[in-house]
Amino acid sequence: MNKFTKVGIMLLGVLFLLNGCGLFKSEEDMLKDTNEKVKKAFFAEPLHRNKDTDHLSMYLPKDMTVSETEKNNIVLTKGNNQTIIIFYNSMEDKSSQLNYQAAKKKQDRLLLNTYDKDDRFGYLLVTIAKDDQYEIQVGVGGAKLTTMTKKGDMEEDAEEMMKIAQSIQYSNPNK
Repeated sequence: MNKFTKVGIMLLGVLFLLNGCGLFKSEEDMLKDTNEKVKKAFFAEPLHRNKDTDHLSMYLPKDMTVSETEKNNIVLTKGNNQTIIIFYNSMEDKSSQLNYQAAKKKQDRLLLNTYDKDDRFGYLLVTIAKDDQYEIQVGVGGAKLTTMTKKGDMEEDAEEMMKIAQSIQYSNPNK
């Protein structure tokens, strides 16, 4: 094999990997795939709760840490630079549509889908932010998570957020 053939094969390999990361997906395909992953996460059994705060327990992926906690908010950090905000209202149960009703009012939405199972109601909202960023909001009942992400990270971020949202269990409900 000559030098140009090796370089060509390496370039094809890199392009294949980048395509797998979603860099070459259209926005429409990315939104469709994100919805499918979030839907799957919603309908799956909640993951083991591995993080306790003063007010709730939840599943937290290994690459996330709790940066700040307040009575109705938790700030998570993913990696070095991504912030995910959890807002929760323990007065609302898992079937509450309060956060969804507010999300429905957003005019600039690219995607708004709902999921319903037994005594749980969830939703996914995606809007365009700025500088090639998207805002993702995922909610289950009285809990919603919000972050900013890039198109190539949208699927993974939204899926992880739904896994967290549906795992949330309040320590002292209705207090």
